[in-house]
Amino acid sequence: MNSSSANGAMAAARMTSAAMSEQSSGQTDAPEQRSAAEKSPSDLLPRILSGIVMIGAALTALYLGGSVWTIAIGLCAIAMCFEWQSMVHGGQKNYAIAALLSAATLACFVVGLFFGLFYGVGLALGLAATLLLFWLLQPGSDWGWMAFGVCYIAIPSLAMIWLRDQIEPNGLLLISFLFVVVWATDIGAYTFGRLIGGPKIFPSISPKKTWAGSIGGLASAAGLACLLKPGFDLEGSYAAIAIAALALSMVSQLGDALESALKRGFGVKDSGTLIPGHGGVLDRLDSLLVCAPVLAAIIWVSTV
Repeated sequence: MNSSSANGAMAAARMTSAAMSEQSSGQTDAPEQRSAAEKSPSDLLPRILSGIVMIGAALTALYLGGSVWTIAIGLCAIAMCFEWQSMVHGGQKNYAIAALLSAATLACFVVGLFFGLFYGVGLALGLAATLLLFWLLQPGSDWGWMAFGVCYIAIPSLAMIWLRDQIEPNGLLLISFLFVVVWATDIGAYTFGRLIGGPKIFPSISPKKTWAGSIGGLASAAGLACLLKPGFDLEGSYAAIAIAALALSMVSQLGDALESALKRGFGVKDSGTLIPGHGGVLDRLDSLLVCAPVLAAIIWVSTV
């Protein structure tokens, strides 16, 4: 055997030995093992506890309304601005850009609160257009994504405030209805997806989402909305309530898919780590960020 063949054989032997050692020690990068590690029982308790705290805080702020609700939405918006900046930069934090994004969002808040939703949304679009101009002047920069972030965070936040405190006397019931639809969609999609499985909707974006889960989420949202219709005291027939719930449920799922696509595109698993077991605020509010403006637009058009 010549020297090159001997060297090749020795290299192959070393690679095989290293692979066997890695496999025996459990230090492999197999997706199945990473997934199993991510779902370890030790992560379940923090997830449950933080979920209870989140729901309790959200419902309390929603019930109190007024300045409490506005401050709660504002704090969430600021957190989402910092998460958005980090997510756009692949997990790298730039506090100056995050602070600029937060200031732009809060400016939209102030204008929307003092002059009305229409003006707050207009400012958000104007600021986004300004950031897009920076992007055009600096090709390859992230100013375009920052422009998207202003609209993605500021407009839904304004819609949530407007729906709760400007639509009287049904603001509390409208937001409660929105919460029920979004939560029923999430729970129904997860339950039916796990029980039935089947073909995936967006394999390259969100591999765990199935058609069975999606349909289950739609059915759960519509069914629960109709079941709770007397408590919501909403106008319209059961058919109208079901159609509204189905539409919002579909938008909710699209919002979740959009967030998944953005995270995958930026190469991050979660938008942040603020909420133990859940990731970031953007991870928890992705569906509401799309549903709230849609519901606000429907209400606004119907009252014009």
